[in-house]
Amino acid sequence: MNKNVKKLSFLTMFALLLAILLALSPTSSVSTAHASSFSRSTAAGTWTGATTGWANVRSGPTTNSSIVTTDAPNTSVTVYATVSGQIVWGGISNWYRISDANSAPQYIYGGLVNQTSGGSSNPPAPSSGGNSGTVASWANVRSGPNTSSSIVTTDAPGTTVTIYQTVSGQAVWGGISNWYRISSNGSTPQYIYSALVTVSASSSGGGSSPSGSGKTIVISLSASWLHAYENGKEVLNTGVVIGRPDLPTPTGTFHIFAKLSPTTFYSPWPVGSPYYYAPTHINFAMEFAEGGYFLHDSYWHTVYGPGTNVWHYDPVYGWQWGSHGCVTMPYSAAQWLYNWAPIGTTVQINP
Repeated sequence: MNKNVKKLSFLTMFALLLAILLALSPTSSVSTAHASSFSRSTAAGTWTGATTGWANVRSGPTTNSSIVTTDAPNTSVTVYATVSGQIVWGGISNWYRISDANSAPQYIYGGLVNQTSGGSSNPPAPSSGGNSGTVASWANVRSGPNTSSSIVTTDAPGTTVTIYQTVSGQAVWGGISNWYRISSNGSTPQYIYSALVTVSASSSGGGSSPSGSGKTIVISLSASWLHAYENGKEVLNTGVVIGRPDLPTPTGTFHIFAKLSPTTFYSPWPVGSPYYYAPTHINFAMEFAEGGYFLHDSYWHTVYGPGTNVWHYDPVYGWQWGSHGCVTMPYSAAQWLYNWAPIGTTVQINP
């Protein structure tokens, strides 16, 4: 009997000691500290945003990652972290993780989300990469590229604006359908009618105006911008889409040697090639270099300017690459240029 009582007492003491050791063990305390630390940092660092358009949610911060779901415009998302990933347009490399650390990774491109609340500060601002221009007269800044969109503000003559993109919108007068987006891709959209803005040639890579007489077309590949000059005076400027990185637009001095209106382009690449395209109708085409390099309109683009030569999102046609080496532009700009530029017009393409 005494033996059994002693044995029971010994086991009880051993169990109590083991429980104390486990409670005070380093492994247990570190695990708890990590969990509580994560909870605090997540709560403090998260913020809420809303999608600005249709946005794919992906398993990683690249367009090659699988699509988990697609969020509609104005979908509310919680951002847990900002990571650097693939640049899709406008130099923006930010991707937002919209799932917490304990669940499967889900990312959304930074250019498609606006912060609405939360967080200790605004998310990192995307690089601008824009061109500058001057408002020529009183101009309404609107939430969309048409006169039906709400007026955000009104700019006075001489106001300097930064142009991030050229989009095709309502033709208000003279057949001009270009509107300039003057807010960065990560902020609320703001547009101004292009006919009311004079773009600085130096800021958009055009360099100084050509001297002398005659007609000259100057294209800056780094700015994705075209300027047309007559007798040294600028008569047209427009954003353009240039060749994608693996099919670049050539640089140098060329001359227009063929004009076609209308015409159909046929792919020199076979079906199955990543570069293949179906027979494509073109309204205004001006060939400036051997090998099928044209200046032409492109109905399948609605966004032109910086960042459109790489994989980018078009609000009408979705994700797309730049051109196959041609310089493409909005319909109204191509139509005007076609009627203005005769055979022999100089085309200067700068890096």
